Amino acid sequence: MQRRSFLISSVGLSATFAAGTALRAQEPSPPEIKRIEEDWYILVGDPDPEIDAPQIVTVFGPTNPKTGIHSIFELNHGTQPDYSEGGMQLQCWYANSLVGYRRQHAPAELYIANEVITFTTAFEIVYGYQLLMEVIEGRSDSWGEFGGTRSLRHSVESNLGNLNDFDPADSIKNSRVTFGSNRVKIYKRKEIRYFTEAGLDHTDTTETIVEQW
Repeated sequence: MQRRSFLISSVGLSATFAAGTALRAQEPSPPEIKRIEEDWYILVGDPDPEIDAPQIVTVFGPTNPKTGIHSIFELNHGTQPDYSEGGMQLQCWYANSLVGYRRQHAPAELYIANEVITFTTAFEIVYGYQLLMEVIEGRSDSWGEFGGTRSLRHSVESNLGNLNDFDPADSIKNSRVTFGSNRVKIYKRKEIRYFTEAGLDHTDTTETIVEQW
């Protein structure tokens, strides 16, 4: 009786394992994400052009900024190759190594009270081996429209096949108001869009605050 019970149990376990394996085999693989866009919103309270305040930094990219490829978008200042006032700068980094940078609207400074700044950061795998990182659809009262040109776009070679490992928390943890935070009423990410080669796959409309005074 004990041997027969053992055989019955073994058959049951084998059947359960086989059924589980079959179900996993039927599960569709996740779509390969090739492009990600993040929408940002900043409400500046009382800027001071005499001291270039506030100064705002947005970090974005497909990997952890501490160890991999990412971009830094500096507003109302630029730090490469040396500090310069006003305008904006897009930098491309691999961990702590600078790869390149682009500059726009220097040296115009923020000067209008209660102005809204909006822009979209985007990164995309192109040609199968390059990672394109850019700022697009930027708008503000002080600068007008910005982004969407080579002045705020950079590409580097990459071995990434897709962007599925992107962690949206990385952007929030590493972005900040670096100077004059009391002059920014709110700085937040409004939306994230994920694209496959076929087009828009899904949207995350969760608003996340970076800083709020």
